[in-house]
Amino acid sequence: MSASFLVFAVAVAIIRHERVVEQRELSSTQSTNHQTAGSVLTQTFGIESSKPFILPVPNKDTSANIGDVDLSTNMASGQYKDAEAIGTVKLDINTVLPLGVSQEQAYSAIVIVSNGSEGDSYYLCSFRYDHESEFMELIDSEWLGYDLAIDTVEANADLIHLEVTGGAVPSKSTANSHSFIVMVSEFYQLNTLKIRPHE
Repeated sequence: MSASFLVFAVAVAIIRHERVVEQRELSSTQSTNHQTAGSVLTQTFGIESSKPFILPVPNKDTSANIGDVDLSTNMASGQYKDAEAIGTVKLDINTVLPLGVSQEQAYSAIVIVSNGSEGDSYYLCSFRYDHESEFMELIDSEWLGYDLAIDTVEANADLIHLEVTGGAVPSKSTANSHSFIVMVSEFYQLNTLKIRPHE
């Protein structure tokens, strides 16, 4: 066996070892920052359930399996497919707020829908946990606009107050920031009462 062949064999072994180490490190990082479907309801709403989080996509006739939680961004996400495209749905965990009485386990949260070709659509959504089926149900959604930055989300009794900047909102105003006042009904239906621009 020649010396050059031994050098080549050792080099190949070293490269293979480095690749294995990189794959293990990547796997470790992913498992640290991401949770799989069994813990999504726990990570997003604090509900102990092994059921998947199936989210009907607002304004589309399809659903997304929210099966991934990225702890580095506090986003729960999943993909959907409709006649137009394959898209992504994200739920911003930082915006989850309890609604009504605690026994009913109802919540609001910001949901972001993207199909990769248009702007990201932002929605305020209401949810309720069904204790019999153990599924989280989408009750209602209100479109907030495209490509927004959510600065503040607060709930006070039957009203939700939001402060947003950037993007485009359903208003004739050209201001860069807006306030939303959204009413929550007894059954967690949503109704935007006011959109106020900040000049």
